[in-house]
Amino acid sequence: MSTRSIVALAALALAPACASDTSATVVIEDDPVDDTVADGHARGDALADQTFDELVGADYELQIAMTASILASINDGEINVSDFAAQIVADDDVFAFANDLILDHEDANAELDGVVRFYGVGYAPSFTADDIAAQSSADIGALRGSPDPDFDFVEIQVLNHASAQVLLDELYSIVGPGEMGDYILSTSAMVDDHLAVSADLLATFY
Repeated sequence: MSTRSIVALAALALAPACASDTSATVVIEDDPVDDTVADGHARGDALADQTFDELVGADYELQIAMTASILASINDGEINVSDFAAQIVADDDVFAFANDLILDHEDANAELDGVVRFYGVGYAPSFTADDIAAQSSADIGALRGSPDPDFDFVEIQVLNHASAQVLLDELYSIVGPGEMGDYILSTSAMVDDHLAVSADLLATFY
């Protein structure tokens, strides 16, 4: 089941039943970490819609080439933001996480180069890739002026990895099984792990 479907089912499960007795309703405050994940999923929905519009209708080789650019932009963004953060964060756990992100996404880029060579298609321009790169630049700008870069960096990682979950689901649904599909699934597992770590770190700030 895709991330989009899971989010939709969760919303239905939380919706109140019609004509129910609310006299004993307990009001539960929103969880700020869950809210941040939801914001990231919403951002991912917008990117997924744009990706669908870009890729569907293109021939398969172009789909692969544009997908490669989008994936490279995800990796490059994480490397750039994390490299900047590693120079300014103070918390040891946050610093270690930033370094893990750099190493993991550098490895992912190297693996992606191999996938692209397998297809022999190169990297094709993509509006989605450009938007991800622009977001990464904005994230670095936010960190540069932040009074609390530890918190802001972790929050950025929750947002970006939650967004990537949805976008990767969409990319796999378009590309399908194969070398690129396998790479997307591997990247999705990495993103899930990074989201879990960043969400746990974000919870320590509340």
